[in-house]
Order: sequence, then structure tokens, then C-alpha cells
Amino acid sequence: MPAAIGAKAARPGRQVVALSGDGGLQFTVQELATAAQLRLPLPIVVFDNGGYGEIRDEMTARGDTPTAVDLPPVDLPALARAYGGHGTRACSPAELRHALAEALERPGPTLIVIPEETA
Repeated sequence: MPAAIGAKAARPGRQVVALSGDGGLQFTVQELATAAQLRLPLPIVVFDNGGYGEIRDEMTARGDTPTAVDLPPVDLPALARAYGGHGTRACSPAELRHALAEALERPGPTLIVIPEETA
């Protein structure tokens, strides 16, 4: 997300979309305040798998018991709003298209959470 903020600030006429996982986002989530203050129309698409999914998968593949990789549920759209941005969830491709279109036109960051499918 910080790189996307820098790219959007440097080239305001270009469309920029940030992609992140829920665990990775939380390392720099405070930067939502910067994007909100600058009123950057920046969609931030977050894939939510409840923690550090890649690390969890690597641990499992090695035969290790996954440890310290599951995060408690966080209402990320509400967190985005708390920082002065917008937040929503997209559970289908159509919802994602709609959320992205709105986010690219809206002043300030928009966090779009895509929950991991569990089935």
C-alpha cells in the first residue's frame, strides 16, 4: 500500500490499484490515514484469509504445525472508515468490478475486502 500511495501521489492522473493480503495490510494499515488526508482515489484490494496464509501454507507443506499465522477477525472496511477512507466487501466478480469503478472515482482510499472462499 505505501508504494501505491507514492505512485498515485507522483502520477495523480494514472489509475493505481493496491493489492494486499489481510496480514500484510496490517503491517502498514496506518498509511490509510495518509491516503485519506491526500484524498487519493486509491482502491486497495485485500484478500482476506484470516492471517498470514502464505506462511501458513509453507509451514503446512514442511510438515510443521502452523504457529502464530492466524489473526483474529478484523473488520477491515470499518478500519478503513476509521482512518477517513471508505470500506466495502466484494464477494463476486460483479461486486468487485462495481467497487473498483466507484473507488477510482471517489476521493480518498477505498479498502475492498475479498473474503477467501472456504468450502
